[in-house]
Amino acid sequence: MRFRVPTGIHGLDELIDGGFEKGKAYLVTGETGTGKTIFSLQYLLHGISLGEPGVYATIDQNPEHIIEDAASLGWDLEELIDTEEFIFLDATPQMKAEDDMFNYNSFFSELNSYIKVLGGRRVVIDPIVPFAAKDQNYFHMRETIRKVIRLLEENDCTTLITTEIPPGSKSLSMLGVEELFVHGIIVLGLQKQTNTYTRTLLVRKMRGTKIDLTYQNYAIRSDEGIVITGPLIHE
Repeated sequence: MRFRVPTGIHGLDELIDGGFEKGKAYLVTGETGTGKTIFSLQYLLHGISLGEPGVYATIDQNPEHIIEDAASLGWDLEELIDTEEFIFLDATPQMKAEDDMFNYNSFFSELNSYIKVLGGRRVVIDPIVPFAAKDQNYFHMRETIRKVIRLLEENDCTTLITTEIPPGSKSLSMLGVEELFVHGIIVLGLQKQTNTYTRTLLVRKMRGTKIDLTYQNYAIRSDEGIVITGPLIHE
């Protein structure tokens, strides 16, 4: 029997048999500005509301900026950080300036420690690209991402990793490897409608789950975050 983890994304669980499969990793991908970080925060905050601490790992973004952006939506991360329900793992110090290489062992050790000590079962890595992109060897990029996902799955974490789709590209990710080891893929996008753009969500892949490959509209609302509003209707 597959145990489902509710996503906290309004309207998504109904599309994927009740939520993400427990202990698996999922990719949230899309062009810049589509709401990948909001999606990730919303997922962790919903877990906290259910008594599940969350770990948010980042190397690209300043945690203070994320806290400020969350506050603009009515989400108080500082209070949750103080109570150790929401943990930031700022991996920037693991990037060694002298050779611009990432200290993977130190990162894995710190992440594993947070998971073990806090009992965190919801983890976000936003984005995954900086953890692998410094090494241009395709095999090593694959192995780095595979190692991260395996570590998290061995700890029974239900994980979101994010990546970016280059503008105008038909690919699913920045490096072309992020999608290889995940259990499912959520694509966030923008589609032009006459003289404006509409936000779209597509469940592109979901192993072990019957999915509807229909683009869904979504809105981003204060205090709610991402809300799916129904199938995309082309003008």
